[in-house]
Amino acid sequence: MQALPSLPIGKFPAAGESGMSWVLRVATANLVSMSWLRSRLAVLQPRPFNAEDSLKLAAVLAADPSELRARLPIYGRVGRTPAILYFGQTTLIAPCLRFRRPQVCPTCLHCFGYCPGAWDYSCHAVCPIHHVPMVEQCVRCKHPLTWDRPSIDVCKCGAYIESTPGEPSEVYKMAGLFSSAVQRACRWGGASLRTGRFAACVVGPGHIGCGSCASPWQWALLAERTVRCSFQACIDFLQGHGR
Repeated sequence: MQALPSLPIGKFPAAGESGMSWVLRVATANLVSMSWLRSRLAVLQPRPFNAEDSLKLAAVLAADPSELRARLPIYGRVGRTPAILYFGQTTLIAPCLRFRRPQVCPTCLHCFGYCPGAWDYSCHAVCPIHHVPMVEQCVRCKHPLTWDRPSIDVCKCGAYIESTPGEPSEVYKMAGLFSSAVQRACRWGGASLRTGRFAACVVGPGHIGCGSCASPWQWALLAERTVRCSFQACIDFLQGHGR
């Protein structure tokens, strides 16, 4: 089989950066699109890349295949249950991950220039640094964000990705503590999230799941991005047990 030619400009991944973020930054530096990359790899569907693509994709990006594979989702099973291994965490329920529906903190994105893998977890609903909800759609065109965009901080409509108007609140500051736990779990790899019964999210060491027992505050953050439920349980738990 003929080797795929490498792009001339490479990029080193940032600590904790997701594979799709790394791929997008390299594509932008070389003035190519995600669709162009998919065509080079004979990926027919407009989907995000996963670990099975890592060998060919690394050849095109002139990247370390093992490094790239570690930053992309690995699909498999835990027993008979479908599972996804991502940043050292085994997720048992696919909707817990947002590979097709990325979310960002625009302030972090503009400051650091990449997307951490922790942002791909739906339960990372609030930025723990700026205490504002993560952004999942463009303020200008109102369309959901995708990885098929011209740059890491630019929507496919051409507008810079911006935060929705609003001030940080105590509720979001508290919910941001859970996002911090997600970031720590992804950084440590096999570590489990220290959230106990509060988020109904941990199903074992190194395992993340969001079951039907998730509390009302969590569904409000994950689904509606608005506060329509009481967050007192969230606040009480985090004040007593959150780290």
